[in-house]
Amino acid sequence: MIEPLSKGMPTVLQRKFKRAAIEKDRVEIKAQVFKRDGGRCRVCGAHATELHELKSRGAGGKRSLYNSIAVCAFQGNHCHRLLQTKVITYRFWSDSFGADSTITFTMGPRSWESKPSLTVGGGE
Repeated sequence: MIEPLSKGMPTVLQRKFKRAAIEKDRVEIKAQVFKRDGGRCRVCGAHATELHELKSRGAGGKRSLYNSIAVCAFQGNHCHRLLQTKVITYRFWSDSFGADSTITFTMGPRSWESKPSLTVGGGE
C-alpha cells in the first residue's frame, strides 16, 4: 500500500507513483507464479506467456500467488482466452492453498489435473 503523499504533490504525480507501485507488485507476482509453474501453462503444459487471475479483481479476487497461474496465449491452445470466456473451468483441490495446490480443469466432458511444479508460497 502506498503511504499518503504530501499535500503539495500534484495529482498527476500521485497517480504515477501509484501506477509504478502496482506495476512493481505485478512483476514480482508474475515472477513467483512463473517460477512455481516452471514457465509452463498450468492448463495445457505449453510455454507460458501470461499471468491469469483465476478469480478476477472485479469479482473480488486479488493479484496474488494464491489466485494466479501461468498460461499460454496466442499459441495453438489459447488457454488464457478459454479461461477468460469460461470455456475451461477450474476447481482447487485445496481452497486453503488455491493455485499452489492441484487444480482440476474441465472443458465439456473432459477433465484433467494440474499440479504446480514447485511450491513457492502458501495460502494468503
